[in-house]
Amino acid sequence: MKKLLTVCLLVSAFAVQTANAEFGGVPGIGGGDKKGGGDAGKDIKSFLEKAKKAEGLMSKTISSLVGVIVSTKEMGAIKAAIKAQNSKISPRELDAKSILEGQSKLEEKVSTPAQEAAISKLSAKKKEALGNAIHNFILAGLKDKELVENGKDIVSSVSSNPMEAAKMAGQLGSVKDTISSLTSQMEKAVGITPKLVEWAKANNITPSIPSSSSEEVKPADIP
Repeated sequence: MKKLLTVCLLVSAFAVQTANAEFGGVPGIGGGDKKGGGDAGKDIKSFLEKAKKAEGLMSKTISSLVGVIVSTKEMGAIKAAIKAQNSKISPRELDAKSILEGQSKLEEKVSTPAQEAAISKLSAKKKEALGNAIHNFILAGLKDKELVENGKDIVSSVSSNPMEAAKMAGQLGSVKDTISSLTSQMEKAVGITPKLVEWAKANNITPSIPSSSSEEVKPADIP
């Protein structure tokens, strides 16, 4: 019950950001205050670097979870299908689309929590790694939420100075694209998290539920 309450609170925290996900929303909602001044170029560079790491964590976690819960070949098939549809897709776009497709496959599988023979046969070590992967999935969602907030602050701050906005139009576009990508991932995480935790419980797996984006990533390599 306590774990479910924590998950519900986590989903509520995600939802606050989701409801205010448009760039024109109130800066600083759910977290940091709007920042003015400073070096916008450095802020943007830092934001994009952190976003890349967060997307990397989500991508790795989704690959692990889909590989065990759905099938080991599924993520490869997902990426191949996306490439077939667009041969000129950039690596970043491929990762972003693969994450969303992987999240959909994962949600489909865990929507009806049930004990599964294949999971029950996993060793205690593999079950622990699977629980850690679920922890990392939720953690990645929290990092996405925080980054969306930070990105919106950057957009608002730079856009308030027309000359600076014109000079940094390209970088600002990258920030907005990244916010959009992270928001999509976060919205999917909102829907999947409670189902994933219930599925884990049905299969005797007890993941720890992170409450902050600053918590440590857990070792989750599942052989």
